Amino acid sequence: MRRLILAQKRTIIDVPSTDVPNMPGIPSNPTPDVNNRIYYTSSDGNQVTSYSTTVFGANIVSNTFNSDLNMWVIEFDGDVTQCGSNAFRSRSTIVNIILPNTVTSIGDRAFYYCTSLGSINTGDNITSIGASAFSTCNLTNISLGPNFAST
Repeated sequence: MRRLILAQKRTIIDVPSTDVPNMPGIPSNPTPDVNNRIYYTSSDGNQVTSYSTTVFGANIVSNTFNSDLNMWVIEFDGDVTQCGSNAFRSRSTIVNIILPNTVTSIGDRAFYYCTSLGSINTGDNITSIGASAFSTCNLTNISLGPNFAST
């Protein structure tokens, strides 16, 4: 099961994973077995750097454009286990993002003031989302795995 939250209507629905459509601009997880990468697109097509580099549970080793996927790829030296506090704060050109299945939490203000952020796929293992994680975003699609329990 996948949990979809329709942010504009503040509606939560559970649907079988096979019934979840691809989000606009985001392929379904392009490499589901790769846990050391975050995929994203930006509104201007340019690279986006994280606000904080120490909040992922691994170190960033590269941030390159993959022309086959038409997406940017942030690669780490190990599994990404979290998208911690302020991870992408104020990165207003991020439009779509895919987090790997190894991410279990999204920290406080992780995507705060990412005003272009419309879609996020969190993978299957998110169990917590911090305060103001998506404040001032323009999310229309967010896909959360079956382990997330809204509070």
